[in-house]
Amino acid sequence: MTSTETPVAGSPAAPGTVTASPTPVSPALDITQSHLGTSDTFSSGDPLSFVVNVSNNAAAGPETLPITLFDLIPVGLTNITANGPQWQVSVSNTTSPVAILATYTGAYPVAPGTVLSPLTISGTLTSAVGPAFTNTVLASSPDYQNPAHSASYVTVTVTPAPGTPGVTGAPGAPIASGAPVEPAGPTGPTGPTENGPNLQIVKSSLGGDHFRVGDNVTFFVAVSNVSDSVSVDDPSTISVEDVIPIGLNNIHVEGKNWHFKVSDHDSPSVIDANFTGSAPLMPGQTLPVITITGRLTSDAVPTLTDTATVDVENDSNTDNNTVMYTIFVKKQHHHHQNNNHNNHNNHFNSHSAFGAAGAAGYPGMPLTGSDPDPRLRR
Repeated sequence: MTSTETPVAGSPAAPGTVTASPTPVSPALDITQSHLGTSDTFSSGDPLSFVVNVSNNAAAGPETLPITLFDLIPVGLTNITANGPQWQVSVSNTTSPVAILATYTGAYPVAPGTVLSPLTISGTLTSAVGPAFTNTVLASSPDYQNPAHSASYVTVTVTPAPGTPGVTGAPGAPIASGAPVEPAGPTGPTGPTENGPNLQIVKSSLGGDHFRVGDNVTFFVAVSNVSDSVSVDDPSTISVEDVIPIGLNNIHVEGKNWHFKVSDHDSPSVIDANFTGSAPLMPGQTLPVITITGRLTSDAVPTLTDTATVDVENDSNTDNNTVMYTIFVKKQHHHHQNNNHNNHNNHFNSHSAFGAAGAAGYPGMPLTGSDPDPRLRR
């Protein structure tokens, strides 16, 4: 009989034995979302709250890098707030369309199986909302970006409030920032003029809209299909062009299921992005977020305006296809450095708003600052 020895934990390996290093296990973020209330049907004027929960999968590895939530709220919600213990939150506006960026500021590393404290997003439904309202939230970290797994979509049905006339919004209230209000129709809210998708694009920046020369800046570009439109059955037809004027160098761009061509890594530069995913983009859903990073140069003083445009075949509403986003840039301090300020782009130090009033990254905002089209001049 041949005996088998059981190795003792911690004992040295036999001579000539190569001990393989264990393969690091990556984190895996799970996300769930629900709305408060027992019914899935609401009326315009009703309060609506979503509760978002993020966890690190029990079978995954620890998460040591900052965890972020990105929420793109479509047209139809106002008085928007977002808060939760141990979340640093930035909200681009109080009336949608709104981009919300939240960074988890609790203890790291986040162990496998850990459920983070919830984030609550609340607002009031307006008469501009369509018959269905979908909230989209994406969870990610620098070492985990998997929108197919870490995205959550929750849809509620919305009925007009009793006695609400067939108008697109309350008197004087735009259906979206910078978008013209169409005349009221005889049969209800105005929808897409053709039977096609309705893509909208939103742009924001991490850390607010005030920077200094030498700061690193991160822009977020999000494309979504408006709730009351139709699906994009072939999402590979979706493309985005982002035009960066002079004032940004070391440009880097990334995004899940996006193919990029960058004309120059020192602006002026044009970024062409084509979506490579295959799953249809349903109404209310958002594509994986595009991030653009770079370092501000003295040419960005006093402002830098970035322009992004989304394109798809048969888009029923092109008024929300272009976004211009302006950041304000000051000269660098020469006498002393304020570490807190220089690090204001840190993942754990977001300001209270992505964009300034009047240039909040929505279609129709006035163009200010640097030439948005670098192809006009070098």
